[in-house]
Amino acid sequence: MKRLSFLLLFSIIALNGHSYHLERLSNQQCSSDVLSDRLTALHKQHGDHLTWKQVKTLLSETTGLYTAVQLKPEEDVQLQTAFQNMMRQQASVKTLYKDINALAAKALALLNHKAGLAWTTHGHTAAAVPIFAIGVGAERFTGWHDNSEIAPLIYQATVRKVYFLRFTCRCEKKVVILS
Repeated sequence: MKRLSFLLLFSIIALNGHSYHLERLSNQQCSSDVLSDRLTALHKQHGDHLTWKQVKTLLSETTGLYTAVQLKPEEDVQLQTAFQNMMRQQASVKTLYKDINALAAKALALLNHKAGLAWTTHGHTAAAVPIFAIGVGAERFTGWHDNSEIAPLIYQATVRKVYFLRFTCRCEKKVVILS
């Protein structure tokens, strides 16, 4: 039986001197949903006795933060504040499908930032969205395209590297770089 897999793609084009460190994403061991569930379970298990050290260990194991990916002091404060809010049960991030623990959302947002990525949403839908392109290769983007066709079109149009992250339902991740 085939495992369900999702294809996410990123076209990496350095703009305004920003640098990308996609290798940092290889430290992420699970989705935001799974991390949220693990943090919630840890909180239920330890209750008011849950410590920042325990949470920090979980974040290190699941995202690489604090071990493979170092944080600035102000980023550490942001995570500690999210932890304190979690302990008071005051914070979650609403997505299209469920509420995500705000600490999980903040940790993965910091990891993405450290990798040089930004997201405009935390949810996905099957709704059609318009794709716009101008310049050389723009003609490739006319009409309707399946989302899996966009990455090859970007690659053909820009002749730049396109990074594919393949997530399976067990939160395994493989990075393939096309050259």
